[in-house]
Amino acid sequence: SYCKPRDPHLLHGAEVYNGNPRQQNHNDLTVSWAKKYHLLRSSGSDFHQPEDAARGGILVPSYIHNSKELAAYMRENEVSLITND
Repeated sequence: SYCKPRDPHLLHGAEVYNGNPRQQNHNDLTVSWAKKYHLLRSSGSDFHQPEDAARGGILVPSYIHNSKELAAYMRENEVSLITND
């Protein structure tokens, strides 16, 4: 795999679910790693083809306008992850 964990002490969070169906994403390993280091966890669809739509993401109660608002929301709330599992 070309993705390798970085020093968790330099990170606030990690994408623990990658919804791309054509890759070995090792989502289970990433979840365990992020929990071990108490990192914020997110999910993404890795949307490159039409069939990839909505295979991952996060649920939030209202519109988030920018990355600062997203970071604040994730620090203050338990984020519900969308996964295709």
